[in-house]
Amino acid sequence: MTRIDRVLEVVLGLAFLAAGGLKVLDPAAFALSLAATRLLPPLAVGAAAILLPWVEIVSGLALLLTRRYRDAATVLILGLLTLFTAVLGAELARGASGPCGCFGEGVAFLNRPDVGLVRNLLLMAAAATLVVRRRKATSRGEPASPA
Repeated sequence: MTRIDRVLEVVLGLAFLAAGGLKVLDPAAFALSLAATRLLPPLAVGAAAILLPWVEIVSGLALLLTRRYRDAATVLILGLLTLFTAVLGAELARGASGPCGCFGEGVAFLNRPDVGLVRNLLLMAAAATLVVRRRKATSRGEPASPA
């Protein structure tokens, strides 16, 4: 693993830890932002508001602190970012201008949908870069995450 790979992992891991941690602090506010998207059935909003932040936290920790689960965490984070970016894109296409709730309710600039879309595209590029580089290393017989 190169230093660039490790920097990308740290950035992704910290971003997911921060986003999940801020949502855990105020699940009701996150539930309201999820409900505002109208993409989930009303009965699923509460469960998603409680579970999704913990998925973000665990995937961020796995990326930062483990070697064994690093590859799986990267793929999970890429999938989550793809989903989150699609939701933000749909919200922007509908003309939404309210906060996305991506980083809880307290960080207004980071919760702007346009900022969130750009941020997610950059994070997706970082995660995709890691996934591709690891798959290439594995196909060459190199360990993807050396011990």
